[in-house]
Amino acid sequence: MRGIDGRKSCIELVLVLAVLSTACAIPVGAGTTAHPFFETTVSVLTPDSDQILPAVFENGIVSIDLRNGQPELVHFNFFTGYEEIINGPFPVCDYYPPSACGDRVIWESPDGTRTSIVLYNVSSGERTVLVNVTHAEGSYPVIRGNMVAFSDYSGMDLDIHVIDLGSGETFVLENGTETTNDLAPDIGRDCIIWQGFDRTRDDSDIYLWRKGSADIVDLTPDTPGILQESPRTDGNLIVWQGYDSHNSTYDVYLHNLTSGVTIILTPGTPFTDEMNPDISEKSIVWQQLNTTTFKNEIVLYSIDTGEIVTVSDENIGDQYSPSIFGERVAWSEQDPLSGKFDIKMATQGILAIPLNPSFDANVTKGSVPLPVQFQDHSMGDPTCWWWDFGDGNHSHEQNPLHVYTCQGTYPVTLIVNTPYQREGLRVENMVVAGSPPVADFKGDPVEGCGPLTVTFTDMSGSSPLEWLWEFGDGTTSTEQNPVYTYVSPGLYNVTLTTGNEFGLGKVEKKGFIAVMKGSTWNITFPSDGIHIKQEGGLQSVTLNATVLGGTLTENGTCYVFSPVPDHQLSLIGIHSLPGLGFDPVAPDALEGDVGYIDAESLEFRDQSHATNWTLSFCLHLDTYPDDGGVILTVWPGATPGDLRKFREAAMRGDFHDPDGIINVYSDVVGVALTARFRCENITGSHPATLLIGIDHAWVEHHGWRRPIQVTSNIEGAKIYVDGELLGYTPMFLPPTLSAGNHTVAIAEDGYPDAVQEISLEDKRDSIRVIRLADEGDGTVLAATFLSNDPITNIDYFRVESPDGLSTLGIVSTSRAGNPLQVLYLTLSKIISSSSGGHGSPGGTSGSYGGSGSLQSSAQVPTPAPTITLQAPDVSRMAPASLSSGLPEKPESVNAPAETPKVEANPPENPLVGLPSAVSLLLIRNLAIIFGIMLVCAILVLRLQRRV
Repeated sequence: MRGIDGRKSCIELVLVLAVLSTACAIPVGAGTTAHPFFETTVSVLTPDSDQILPAVFENGIVSIDLRNGQPELVHFNFFTGYEEIINGPFPVCDYYPPSACGDRVIWESPDGTRTSIVLYNVSSGERTVLVNVTHAEGSYPVIRGNMVAFSDYSGMDLDIHVIDLGSGETFVLENGTETTNDLAPDIGRDCIIWQGFDRTRDDSDIYLWRKGSADIVDLTPDTPGILQESPRTDGNLIVWQGYDSHNSTYDVYLHNLTSGVTIILTPGTPFTDEMNPDISEKSIVWQQLNTTTFKNEIVLYSIDTGEIVTVSDENIGDQYSPSIFGERVAWSEQDPLSGKFDIKMATQGILAIPLNPSFDANVTKGSVPLPVQFQDHSMGDPTCWWWDFGDGNHSHEQNPLHVYTCQGTYPVTLIVNTPYQREGLRVENMVVAGSPPVADFKGDPVEGCGPLTVTFTDMSGSSPLEWLWEFGDGTTSTEQNPVYTYVSPGLYNVTLTTGNEFGLGKVEKKGFIAVMKGSTWNITFPSDGIHIKQEGGLQSVTLNATVLGGTLTENGTCYVFSPVPDHQLSLIGIHSLPGLGFDPVAPDALEGDVGYIDAESLEFRDQSHATNWTLSFCLHLDTYPDDGGVILTVWPGATPGDLRKFREAAMRGDFHDPDGIINVYSDVVGVALTARFRCENITGSHPATLLIGIDHAWVEHHGWRRPIQVTSNIEGAKIYVDGELLGYTPMFLPPTLSAGNHTVAIAEDGYPDAVQEISLEDKRDSIRVIRLADEGDGTVLAATFLSNDPITNIDYFRVESPDGLSTLGIVSTSRAGNPLQVLYLTLSKIISSSSGGHGSPGGTSGSYGGSGSLQSSAQVPTPAPTITLQAPDVSRMAPASLSSGLPEKPESVNAPAETPKVEANPPENPLVGLPSAVSLLLIRNLAIIFGIMLVCAILVLRLQRRV
């Protein structure tokens, strides 16, 4: 039988019994003396879930539990009070009851198309897959002692398979059952019984096999039209249910193996069902319909006296699937209000004081860690306690001490039991464990041009109840998520203080809001005079020449017009598809399919007059943007967040630069301005060309060229550049020198002069544009110097941005060469900046972004041997020093007086106070150097081994 009966599900049976309740039914055992039963609920505190198909045995009850949304196998030990889910990773079938004996539990485990029979050892917790069932109609596993029996396909039909857990022997009971499907086995002391369905007669009988025998006996021959099902056995007795096809009802039958006599235990009930019998020793239980209450109830039949008594005195809801072991009876009972099933148990011959769980605690609210001492006050003399503290922890002590370590509000549950009863109490929200808030927040946006409206969002933990915001400009707010507008430019510290009943939490974020002083332009595409039609992937336009006032160019394939100044666009060119052009459709109208659009902006200039810059752009679009536009905001310098991203992009460089113009090892020396473009109703990435003008004074001050250090073998020698004394060796040539060729001479009294021609880079070559994508990635774009306007002294650069407009930083970047040079320059810069050294009054490396030496010497005009070196091309080499070895002083020449030393000024750094990438660069290059050294060492060792 599957579940409550072999041909009906649990729900179907309820419906059938409800129908039968309207028919004529007679009571069974009326007038008999009731046996004393003490009843309890086993599945306590489960009002919202089902617990079904119990099996009671020596050490407790196993049942199928659906409280977690899927069938699970729960074992409850009524001696220890322990309840546990035992199926582990193996699913549970919810229409076959489990079977248990001694320390073992067995069940059917379906997993997709595969079904296994799983054995669980209660003592060890070990799970074992005994066998995989090959047929979907099989299984019905049962265990008694060391014997396991189940139904499975064997050749032509279902047969009973047996496993001896002691010997490991397996065999199949199929002799004489060639025409039957055998299922629902049970194991007796020396026999196995089952239900066999005869496919030729369309009915079923009860079959018996005794240990040591080769024969299989049909216990119910000559019973045509009666379906004998669900046999159970104990000792020499067998009980089953028989379905009378003439009356369409079930009765319970009892067979004595010793006498061979079969009797019907429920005669005279032609209109009611007696089903699901189970037997233990001298007692039999089954479920039947009570004709007074019209509910299913569990009854017990005494084999010795012949009495039939009702097990449950309460009889609140319909009762199903009884199981009996010794004096205990278990069943599944449906709550008539919720429709949910619980597991009930009644113990025969027991009288006990009902349990009444109760408890309290010394404290129920406080800061974590919160120790709580619980005190049990339950009535009824419980022997076992099970506490659930609501935070995933449990205890079986009577009066446990539990420490709550995480904040929260927790329910507390206490379940108490004796070997005969079980009760539980759950107190919702009993313990409140908290802590002062952990203040935290975010803002959006945190950088931009003023006035800047920022939405602050509280992200504090530990459930704050009050808030105090300090926005850094003297303004405060007590809202949880305020919106505040910053008007004046500057960096603002933001502080949030939060509080609850457990205390205060505070966090300050320095420089959190960066408000820049800049200008904003709203660049829009005109719609007057342009009618757009979109069909499929093709865009066509109708142009009103009178409104637009444009002209056709390029053989009629391009319509060019100048929008009114309010649109901030100087020129728009609408190009047709190749070879098609625009056709006149009216005296003042043209029509054509759009190939692409070129839009040129006006020239935007600095409006604050703090610096001197200009910017314009040309945007290449696939289609004309209907109601589209670009919002441009420009401010001098960069916000801290943008600067960090600019530096990250500069250090990565452009690995795809074919000419090596933008090197991998670089940093941002200065930021002239940031231009942030926000496209509206313009989707995708569209190439853009920018024309950028920067004040030449800014370029000279912040632009970078490779530093050149001048050294000699005589420290303190005079250094002349183009005949002007600049300082003494060793020193870096000042950054104020103009680009181009210069003559450097080293002179010292008593020594011949050393002279060298050098060429200094143009600082305009260090200008780049770094594009930040919306997702934050940065790309370094080359800036091509075009010309200098002598009137405004502005240097103009052209920049191609293949991925279109975004946040653009016009920057000056430094460049470095190979890793050894980078290491030398970095260390040299650190040492020289810390010690001061010798140099000119103009400083050493403020706009260099690094330091180093170019190994070179000058031609020495003296009869002594001379060394002549070609001055290197500094535009392609790393920073270096101009070093000249002066010939040794002749003995007849007196030593010169000590030459005064001129200390170098501190380096002028436009990024002082902002985050630096020097440490990252140093670590990166050290790693490369040590990697090279390791490879060289390995090669040397290999060569030595070969020798």
